[in-house]
Amino acid sequence: MEDVVYRILQVTSLRMTRYPGFVTVLIGVVVIIISFALYRMDTGHLAGMLMGVGIALLATGLNELSKFYASTTELKKPGLDLEIFRNDQYRVSALIKNESSVTIKDAKAMMDLEEPSLKKLSEVIMECNECGKCDEKKFLVNKDNPRIKGDLLPWAAPEKPIKRPVLRGSRRFPIVYTDYVHITSISPHQEAKLLLFDLTPLNGGSHLIRFFSEYGSKGPDDPTPRYCRMCTRLEEGLRIGFRVTVTGDGFRKPLEFRVIVEKRKLDAILKSIRENKMEDAFRKLKEMLV
Repeated sequence: MEDVVYRILQVTSLRMTRYPGFVTVLIGVVVIIISFALYRMDTGHLAGMLMGVGIALLATGLNELSKFYASTTELKKPGLDLEIFRNDQYRVSALIKNESSVTIKDAKAMMDLEEPSLKKLSEVIMECNECGKCDEKKFLVNKDNPRIKGDLLPWAAPEKPIKRPVLRGSRRFPIVYTDYVHITSISPHQEAKLLLFDLTPLNGGSHLIRFFSEYGSKGPDDPTPRYCRMCTRLEEGLRIGFRVTVTGDGFRKPLEFRVIVEKRKLDAILKSIRENKMEDAFRKLKEMLV
């Protein structure tokens, strides 16, 4: 019984803080109940006045709630997408679909790395230039303390890129420009692609996993620096788990999902691709989404 009461109070407190108008509706209902109790005690004048106040509060709260529900939406669990490039390189993204009639503005996605432990992760992070797979020769995470919590992920088609200078270039022109691409809008019935990581098989059977950052991914003939969040070697027995939280103007509540990356799953996906069994590969890819 105590667990039930605690759960009810927990849900009520969440709704009070998340949904505008809920508190007003709650107070209106309480006032109406009190007015009924006073009416049965033959205090009709006071009961009538309280009834009017309660109805007014109830109507105001319901109006606020209806506006909130009409201007927000809840998104379903996303799907995972796999892009295949030349040179045995693959890209895993999340497909965020807006099936409502509400436009989501300023959507951002944050990544929290939950496993492995920081000690284990620091052992498998690759040194820059060790793989020879990128042009930037550096990544953003601290190798000695590779903590990834609340870090931003990029969109494939951002709508509000933020320009910033970078000290990299020729002797005459040392400053070049790049941009952050972590903000976008999702129109009604539109699907937005959220970039998660690149996958490249390495010699010896392991895989290179390069997690994206707010700098985004390099496009064709893109001269701007695009730094990864982290480059790590995925070996047998290692499990990488991370949680993604998507927020924005128009979300009724944040969209959360979890992805588990394991070598055996990636090996099975790549085997299906090489055998041209794409449906089987995407089915196995879907199993990584929790």
